[in-house]
Amino acid sequence: MAFIVALVVSFVVFPIAYEKYPAPLDPDRYSDIARGIVEYGSFSLYPDTEPTTDRGPVYPLFLALFIWVFGDNGIYAAIIAQCAIFALTALLVFKIAGSFWERKIAVVAGVVCALHPLLFQYAGKILIETLAVFLFTAITGATLYLYRKPSTVKAVLLGLVVGIASLTKATFLPFLILIPLATVFSGDRKWKHALIIFIIGTTVIAPWTIRNYSLTGEFVPVHTTAGTNFQWGDNYVDNYFKAPLSAGKLQQISKPALHEITDRWRAEHPGVWENSAKWQKDAIEDSVGMAVSMARYRENPLFLVKKVLLNAVMFWTLGFNTLSSTVIILLQIPLLVLFIPGARRALSMDDIRSVSSLHIAMVLVYFLLHLPIFAFARLSVVMLPTMIIYAVGSDTIITTVKGGAPRGG
Repeated sequence: MAFIVALVVSFVVFPIAYEKYPAPLDPDRYSDIARGIVEYGSFSLYPDTEPTTDRGPVYPLFLALFIWVFGDNGIYAAIIAQCAIFALTALLVFKIAGSFWERKIAVVAGVVCALHPLLFQYAGKILIETLAVFLFTAITGATLYLYRKPSTVKAVLLGLVVGIASLTKATFLPFLILIPLATVFSGDRKWKHALIIFIIGTTVIAPWTIRNYSLTGEFVPVHTTAGTNFQWGDNYVDNYFKAPLSAGKLQQISKPALHEITDRWRAEHPGVWENSAKWQKDAIEDSVGMAVSMARYRENPLFLVKKVLLNAVMFWTLGFNTLSSTVIILLQIPLLVLFIPGARRALSMDDIRSVSSLHIAMVLVYFLLHLPIFAFARLSVVMLPTMIIYAVGSDTIITTVKGGAPRGG
């Protein structure tokens, strides 16, 4: 079901919609980096040959594989692959939910995932979300199977998934600490497995971190853009009430302030920007943006409080325009309302050191991580399948589905 829905949306609905509402297929230029890999053997924004540090390597390499095999049609082959990845995500949701709830409830979880517009829409775009959603869900499943029947092989697999996820998106990096710590403090004190997870995950990430250090001379675990994202977040908060339901308008309003910061730095350092390579410009924008934001928080701590509060709202509600924000709110609010009692029910079936506690901590950490930096609803989709797994365990869903009942912790 998920595969068919994603295919239809990607190759039938989107082409029709784009005729009336034109939109870029690859707004973040991941395919350009993929072409740089294929054409030049360089992690660069094609046709530029200079390496960049403002993206993680996994998704561009994923796209590069299809461009290398299928040439100009590689992007469409990658979209089909993303439809399959989305289908695997729905299947994982069904399997994981089946370990907590009765089969009927697990089916509901899988179907909700397969038909969730905020999930299937990304399969038809060259955006990182479909892969990131799958990896978050894969981590949810890998932790479950490690906790239920611990083994060295499962710990290695979990470390690999966390490492790959972190190289996809740096927001997964906290899991490299969270999951080993949770594993240590689980019932059996699994020090060995916790150490394996950390070592394997770190080993996967380390070569890319070394590559970034060799370019920039700075510790950049996955990619730059943290400083830029702090600046985007600051400006969204400054202008939020001018367009509270439109990220597109907030982006346009905020752009001049971001350019002003870079222009000011360039004026203070004449000739440096013009003679800098792409990776140097990435590092400059990152460090300058970070410095400006940190100085502002020190001078005005209340602004940081305001930012955290507004980001907590935007994370669940802010779409590209008013229509998409309205749809997002109608989808996200019920999920949040059901997730809380469903998570409580799962926790009641085991103690605080259970795998359910870890899953809920993963959701909370991923959410909280964005609040001081930058937030809009697209960033929340990564957690949705895991939240669905627990939301279907709420009394509302279980009593609605005939015969549904908790099966054990």
